[in-house]
Amino acid sequence: MEDYQGYCPICETGVTYRVEGSWYRDQLFCPSCPNGSIPRERALALILNELCPNWRDKRIHESSPAGRGISVKMVQQCAGYVGTQFFAGIEQGSINNGWRNENLEEQTFPDGAFDIVVSLDVMEHVYSPDKVFREIHRTLASGGIYLCTFPVRKSQVDGWERRFELLPDGNRHDIKEPEIHGNPASSEGSIVTIDWGYDLHQTIAAWAAFDVSVYRFSDQTHGILGEYTEVVACRKRPLAGDNPAIIHPALTTRDAALIERDSPNRLETVEHYASTLEEEIKALKRELRAAKENITGLIEVNNQLLANLTKARA
Repeated sequence: MEDYQGYCPICETGVTYRVEGSWYRDQLFCPSCPNGSIPRERALALILNELCPNWRDKRIHESSPAGRGISVKMVQQCAGYVGTQFFAGIEQGSINNGWRNENLEEQTFPDGAFDIVVSLDVMEHVYSPDKVFREIHRTLASGGIYLCTFPVRKSQVDGWERRFELLPDGNRHDIKEPEIHGNPASSEGSIVTIDWGYDLHQTIAAWAAFDVSVYRFSDQTHGILGEYTEVVACRKRPLAGDNPAIIHPALTTRDAALIERDSPNRLETVEHYASTLEEEIKALKRELRAAKENITGLIEVNNQLLANLTKARA
Protein backbone atom coordinates (compact mmCIF):
# COMPACT_ATOMS: atom_id res chain seq x y z
CA MET A 1 0.00 0.00 0.00
CA GLU A 2 1.43 3.31 -1.09
CA ASP A 3 1.37 6.60 0.78
CA TYR A 4 -0.54 9.58 -0.62
CA GLN A 5 0.53 13.15 -1.34
CA GLY A 6 -1.96 15.84 -0.47
CA TYR A 7 -2.91 18.91 1.54
CA CYS A 8 -4.16 18.48 5.10
CA PRO A 9 -7.07 20.76 6.12
CA ILE A 10 -6.03 20.48 9.78
CA CYS A 11 -2.33 21.36 9.73
CA GLU A 12 -2.92 23.32 6.49
CA THR A 13 0.22 22.19 4.72
CA GLY A 14 1.34 19.80 2.01
CA VAL A 15 1.80 16.33 3.49
CA THR A 16 2.45 12.71 2.71
CA TYR A 17 -0.38 10.69 4.25
CA ARG A 18 0.94 7.53 5.85
CA VAL A 19 -0.94 4.30 5.17
CA GLU A 20 -0.68 1.89 8.11
CA GLY A 21 -3.29 -0.66 7.02
CA SER A 22 -6.18 -1.35 4.67
CA TRP A 23 -8.80 0.10 7.05
CA TYR A 24 -8.23 3.70 5.99
CA ARG A 25 -10.84 5.02 8.41
CA ASP A 26 -8.41 4.50 11.27
CA GLN A 27 -5.16 3.81 9.41
CA LEU A 28 -4.61 6.72 7.01
CA PHE A 29 -2.58 9.17 9.09
CA CYS A 30 -1.36 12.71 8.63
CA PRO A 31 1.98 12.71 10.46
CA SER A 32 2.14 16.53 10.49
CA CYS A 33 -1.00 17.09 12.59
CA PRO A 34 -0.82 17.44 16.38
CA ASN A 35 -0.52 13.79 17.48
CA GLY A 36 -1.61 12.81 13.96
CA SER A 37 -5.08 12.76 12.38
CA ILE A 38 -7.36 10.31 10.59
CA PRO A 39 -9.85 10.79 7.71
CA ARG A 40 -13.03 11.67 9.61
CA GLU A 41 -11.16 14.34 11.58
CA ARG A 42 -9.82 15.88 8.37
CA ALA A 43 -13.29 15.70 6.82
CA LEU A 44 -14.80 17.63 9.72
CA ALA A 45 -11.98 20.18 9.62
CA LEU A 46 -12.52 20.68 5.88
CA ILE A 47 -16.24 21.42 6.35
CA LEU A 48 -15.57 23.58 9.41
CA ASN A 49 -13.13 25.70 7.39
CA GLU A 50 -15.59 25.97 4.51
CA LEU A 51 -18.71 26.83 6.52
CA CYS A 52 -17.03 29.02 9.14
CA PRO A 53 -13.51 30.13 8.17
CA ASN A 54 -13.47 32.47 11.20
CA TRP A 55 -14.23 29.64 13.66
CA ARG A 56 -11.30 30.75 15.84
CA ASP A 57 -13.38 33.77 16.88
CA LYS A 58 -16.48 31.73 17.74
CA ARG A 59 -17.77 29.92 20.83
CA ILE A 60 -17.25 26.20 20.29
CA HIS A 61 -18.41 23.21 22.31
CA GLU A 62 -16.79 19.87 21.48
CA SER A 63 -18.15 16.71 23.04
CA SER A 64 -15.64 13.92 23.79
CA PRO A 65 -12.62 15.47 22.07
CA ALA A 66 -9.73 13.28 21.00
CA GLY A 67 -6.18 14.25 21.94
CA ARG A 68 -5.11 14.86 18.35
CA GLY A 69 -5.86 16.58 15.07
CA ILE A 70 -8.67 19.12 14.85
CA SER A 71 -9.53 18.76 18.56
CA VAL A 72 -6.05 19.87 19.62
CA LYS A 73 -6.09 22.65 17.03
CA MET A 74 -9.37 24.05 18.34
CA VAL A 75 -8.10 23.96 21.92
CA GLN A 76 -4.96 25.85 20.90
CA GLN A 77 -6.48 28.40 18.53
CA CYS A 78 -10.04 29.11 19.73
CA ALA A 79 -10.33 31.14 22.93
CA GLY A 80 -14.04 30.33 23.17
CA TYR A 81 -13.53 26.56 23.07
CA VAL A 82 -15.12 24.30 25.70
CA GLY A 83 -14.44 20.56 25.72
CA THR A 84 -16.67 18.13 27.61
CA GLN A 85 -16.71 14.44 28.48
CA PHE A 86 -19.41 12.36 30.15
CA PHE A 87 -18.65 10.71 33.49
CA ALA A 88 -21.56 8.74 34.91
CA GLY A 89 -22.22 9.38 38.59
CA ILE A 90 -20.36 12.72 38.62
CA GLU A 91 -22.17 16.04 39.10
CA GLN A 92 -23.20 17.58 35.78
CA GLY A 93 -21.34 20.79 34.94
CA SER A 94 -18.48 19.99 37.32
CA ILE A 95 -14.84 19.54 36.32
CA ASN A 96 -13.47 16.01 36.41
CA ASN A 97 -9.95 15.08 35.28
CA GLY A 98 -9.67 18.45 33.57
CA TRP A 99 -12.92 18.09 31.62
CA ARG A 100 -16.34 19.60 32.16
CA ASN A 101 -18.83 16.80 32.77
CA GLU A 102 -21.87 17.01 30.47
CA ASN A 103 -24.59 14.56 29.53
CA LEU A 104 -25.54 15.51 25.97
CA GLU A 105 -29.14 14.55 26.64
CA GLU A 106 -29.45 16.98 29.59
CA GLN A 107 -26.83 19.71 29.29
CA THR A 108 -26.24 22.40 31.90
CA PHE A 109 -25.30 25.09 29.37
CA PRO A 110 -27.69 28.03 28.93
CA ASP A 111 -29.68 28.62 25.76
CA GLY A 112 -27.65 29.94 22.82
CA ALA A 113 -24.32 29.41 24.57
CA PHE A 114 -22.38 28.38 21.45
CA ASP A 115 -21.95 29.29 17.79
CA ILE A 116 -20.56 25.87 16.86
CA VAL A 117 -20.93 22.41 18.37
CA VAL A 118 -18.65 19.57 17.25
CA SER A 119 -18.53 15.84 17.90
CA LEU A 120 -16.46 13.10 16.29
CA ASP A 121 -18.03 9.62 16.45
CA VAL A 122 -20.17 10.34 19.49
CA MET A 123 -23.72 10.11 18.17
CA GLU A 124 -23.59 6.33 17.70
CA HIS A 125 -23.06 6.03 21.48
CA VAL A 126 -25.99 8.08 22.84
CA TYR A 127 -29.16 6.29 23.91
CA SER A 128 -31.70 9.04 23.09
CA PRO A 129 -30.44 10.83 19.98
CA ASP A 130 -33.64 12.85 19.66
CA LYS A 131 -32.99 14.43 23.06
CA VAL A 132 -29.35 15.12 22.13
CA PHE A 133 -30.22 16.92 18.92
CA ARG A 134 -32.84 19.01 20.68
CA GLU A 135 -30.37 19.93 23.42
CA ILE A 136 -27.70 20.87 20.89
CA HIS A 137 -30.28 22.96 19.05
CA ARG A 138 -31.14 24.72 22.34
CA THR A 139 -27.52 25.50 23.19
CA LEU A 140 -26.71 26.84 19.71
CA ALA A 141 -27.10 30.50 18.89
CA SER A 142 -29.40 31.46 16.03
CA GLY A 143 -27.75 30.38 12.78
CA GLY A 144 -25.21 28.25 14.64
CA ILE A 145 -23.99 24.93 13.28
CA TYR A 146 -23.49 21.44 14.65
CA LEU A 147 -20.85 19.36 12.82
CA CYS A 148 -20.62 15.68 13.60
CA THR A 149 -19.33 12.39 12.28
CA PHE A 150 -20.59 8.88 12.93
CA PRO A 151 -20.76 5.63 10.94
CA VAL A 152 -23.62 5.47 8.42
CA ARG A 153 -24.58 1.90 7.51
CA LYS A 154 -24.66 1.41 3.73
CA SER A 155 -27.35 -1.29 3.87
CA GLN A 156 -29.72 0.67 6.13
CA VAL A 157 -32.31 3.08 4.77
CA ASP A 158 -34.09 4.04 8.00
CA GLY A 159 -32.58 7.07 9.67
CA TRP A 160 -31.74 5.20 12.87
CA GLU A 161 -32.11 1.84 14.56
CA ARG A 162 -31.42 0.77 18.15
CA ARG A 163 -28.81 -1.89 18.80
CA PHE A 164 -30.19 -2.63 22.27
CA GLU A 165 -32.89 -1.58 24.74
CA LEU A 166 -32.52 -0.67 28.39
CA LEU A 167 -34.92 -2.65 30.55
CA PRO A 168 -36.71 -1.22 33.63
CA ASP A 169 -34.41 -3.23 35.91
CA GLY A 170 -31.34 -1.55 34.34
CA ASN A 171 -30.26 -4.57 32.31
CA ARG A 172 -29.69 -4.47 28.57
CA HIS A 173 -31.62 -6.38 25.95
CA ASP A 174 -29.47 -6.75 22.84
CA ILE A 175 -31.27 -6.42 19.53
CA LYS A 176 -28.04 -6.70 17.54
CA GLU A 177 -24.63 -8.11 18.32
CA PRO A 178 -22.86 -5.78 20.81
CA GLU A 179 -20.19 -3.54 19.29
CA ILE A 180 -17.60 -1.62 21.34
CA HIS A 181 -15.65 1.45 20.17
CA GLY A 182 -12.75 3.25 21.81
CA ASN A 183 -13.43 6.00 24.33
CA PRO A 184 -10.85 8.73 25.12
CA ALA A 185 -12.27 9.02 28.65
CA SER A 186 -12.51 5.31 29.49
CA SER A 187 -10.32 2.27 28.90
CA GLU A 188 -13.48 0.16 28.83
CA GLY A 189 -14.61 1.76 25.59
CA SER A 190 -18.18 2.71 24.63
CA ILE A 191 -20.90 0.40 23.40
CA VAL A 192 -22.61 1.35 20.15
CA THR A 193 -26.24 2.21 20.86
CA ILE A 194 -27.45 3.43 17.45
CA ASP A 195 -27.02 2.40 13.83
CA TRP A 196 -27.50 5.38 11.52
CA GLY A 197 -28.87 4.95 7.98
CA TYR A 198 -29.40 6.84 4.73
CA ASP A 199 -32.48 8.84 5.86
CA LEU A 200 -30.64 10.31 8.87
CA HIS A 201 -30.99 13.86 7.51
CA GLN A 202 -34.80 13.64 7.50
CA THR A 203 -34.80 12.06 10.94
CA ILE A 204 -32.67 14.82 12.45
CA ALA A 205 -34.74 17.59 10.83
CA ALA A 206 -37.89 16.02 12.32
CA TRP A 207 -36.37 16.05 15.81
CA ALA A 208 -35.15 19.68 15.82
CA ALA A 209 -35.46 22.80 13.66
CA PHE A 210 -32.23 22.19 11.76
CA ASP A 211 -31.35 22.52 8.10
CA VAL A 212 -29.37 19.32 7.57
CA SER A 213 -26.68 18.54 5.00
CA VAL A 214 -24.68 15.32 4.63
CA TYR A 215 -21.21 15.41 3.06
CA ARG A 216 -19.59 12.24 1.69
CA PHE A 217 -16.02 11.95 0.45
CA SER A 218 -13.59 10.11 -1.71
CA ASP A 219 -10.95 12.80 -1.48
CA GLN A 220 -7.34 11.74 -1.86
CA THR A 221 -6.04 15.32 -1.79
CA HIS A 222 -7.34 15.94 1.73
CA GLY A 223 -6.73 12.37 2.89
CA ILE A 224 -10.42 11.53 3.28
CA LEU A 225 -10.66 7.98 2.02
CA GLY A 226 -12.13 4.71 3.24
CA GLU A 227 -15.37 3.84 4.99
CA TYR A 228 -17.70 6.11 6.95
CA THR A 229 -16.33 9.48 5.83
CA GLU A 230 -19.64 11.33 6.26
CA VAL A 231 -19.85 14.72 7.94
CA VAL A 232 -23.33 15.86 9.01
CA ALA A 233 -23.88 19.62 9.21
CA CYS A 234 -26.94 20.89 11.10
CA ARG A 235 -27.67 24.61 10.94
CA LYS A 236 -30.08 26.15 13.43
CA ARG A 237 -32.53 28.15 11.35
CA PRO A 238 -32.55 31.85 12.33
CA LEU A 239 -35.81 33.35 13.48
CA ALA A 240 -37.21 36.62 12.12
CA GLY A 241 -35.08 39.52 13.29
CA ASP A 242 -32.15 37.34 14.40
CA ASN A 243 -28.56 37.97 13.35
CA PRO A 244 -27.13 34.55 12.39
CA ALA A 245 -24.08 33.41 14.36
CA ILE A 246 -22.59 31.88 11.20
CA ILE A 247 -22.67 33.58 7.79
CA HIS A 248 -21.91 31.19 4.92
CA PRO A 249 -18.61 32.27 3.31
CA ALA A 250 -20.10 31.92 -0.18
CA LEU A 251 -22.09 35.09 0.52
CA THR A 252 -20.57 38.37 -0.63
CA THR A 253 -19.89 41.23 1.75
CA ARG A 254 -23.01 42.97 0.53
CA ASP A 255 -25.10 39.82 1.03
CA ALA A 256 -23.78 39.39 4.57
CA ALA A 257 -24.52 43.01 5.41
CA LEU A 258 -28.09 42.59 4.20
CA ILE A 259 -28.60 39.45 6.25
CA GLU A 260 -26.90 40.77 9.40
CA ARG A 261 -28.47 44.21 9.48
CA ASP A 262 -30.80 45.00 12.37
CA SER A 263 -34.08 44.45 10.55
CA PRO A 264 -37.37 44.21 12.48
CA ASN A 265 -38.62 41.74 9.89
CA ARG A 266 -36.61 39.06 8.11
CA LEU A 267 -39.01 39.27 5.15
CA GLU A 268 -38.06 42.93 4.71
CA THR A 269 -34.41 41.91 4.36
CA VAL A 270 -35.21 39.22 1.81
CA GLU A 271 -37.43 41.54 -0.22
CA HIS A 272 -34.76 44.24 -0.23
CA TYR A 273 -32.15 41.70 -1.27
CA ALA A 274 -34.38 40.44 -4.11
CA SER A 275 -35.09 44.00 -5.23
CA THR A 276 -31.36 44.79 -5.32
CA LEU A 277 -30.66 41.69 -7.40
CA GLU A 278 -33.50 42.57 -9.78
CA GLU A 279 -32.06 46.03 -10.39
CA GLU A 280 -28.62 44.55 -11.02
CA ILE A 281 -30.08 42.06 -13.50
CA LYS A 282 -31.81 44.89 -15.36
CA ALA A 283 -28.54 46.85 -15.51
CA LEU A 284 -26.70 43.80 -16.83
CA LYS A 285 -29.36 43.31 -19.51
CA ARG A 286 -28.93 46.95 -20.59
CA GLU A 287 -25.18 46.48 -20.81
CA LEU A 288 -25.67 43.30 -22.81
CA ARG A 289 -27.95 45.08 -25.31
CA ALA A 290 -25.41 47.87 -25.69
CA ALA A 291 -22.63 45.34 -26.23
CA LYS A 292 -24.70 43.57 -28.92
CA GLU A 293 -25.29 46.90 -30.68
CA ASN A 294 -21.56 47.65 -30.59
CA ILE A 295 -20.79 44.23 -32.03
CA THR A 296 -23.34 44.77 -34.80
CA GLY A 297 -21.74 48.11 -35.63
CA LEU A 298 -18.27 46.57 -35.69
CA ILE A 299 -19.49 43.83 -38.03
CA GLU A 300 -20.93 46.43 -40.42
CA VAL A 301 -17.66 48.40 -40.37
CA ASN A 302 -15.69 45.21 -40.98
CA ASN A 303 -17.93 44.27 -43.93
CA GLN A 304 -17.50 47.75 -45.43
CA LEU A 305 -13.70 47.51 -45.08
CA LEU A 306 -13.71 44.11 -46.80
CA ALA A 307 -15.83 45.52 -49.64
CA ASN A 308 -13.46 48.46 -50.08
CA LEU A 309 -10.46 46.12 -50.04
CA THR A 310 -12.07 43.93 -52.72
CA LYS A 311 -12.68 46.96 -54.94
CA ALA A 312 -9.12 48.20 -54.44
CA ARG A 313 -7.70 44.84 -55.51
CA ALA A 314 -9.92 44.78 -58.60
